Amino acid sequence: MRIFETILVGIGKVLLATCSPNEEKMTFTDTQDSEFKAGQVWNYRTRPTEANSTLTICKVEIAGKLGKVIHISLADVKVKSDKNIDGFATNISHLPFSESAVKQSVTKLVKEGVALPDYQEGYDLWRNSVESGEGGVWTIPVAEAVAAMESLLNK
Repeated sequence: MRIFETILVGIGKVLLATCSPNEEKMTFTDTQDSEFKAGQVWNYRTRPTEANSTLTICKVEIAGKLGKVIHISLADVKVKSDKNIDGFATNISHLPFSESAVKQSVTKLVKEGVALPDYQEGYDLWRNSVESGEGGVWTIPVAEAVAAMESLLNK
């Protein structure tokens, strides 16, 4: 796993809306009941320094009490990170969002049917954290989530 992804998992445990560990076992069910579909690339309301960034829908599922989760990957971000050789991370392979947060972030569908980025490792870490009662989903717009992650990475 990339260092940046490991850090994001840790940050996720701090920032994500969490489930109670006392809940019954979580269920995860893929769904087509969304305007978002795996393989779509969207423009979204980015931070000013990331105007060319896009998000790719990797997976859409219903995850127990979390509801509908839209799993995305981000390309062409510029997240300051001492863990990366050049000082910046330019891609984030997996982030879980509520459907409403993605809806308020996207601006235009750019492409459909693209090959999915390699998000599986990040997804598996997220799913394990949800199953253990420690994980959740981002419920704020994508650009705000990226800013929050960058802030925590650089404390």
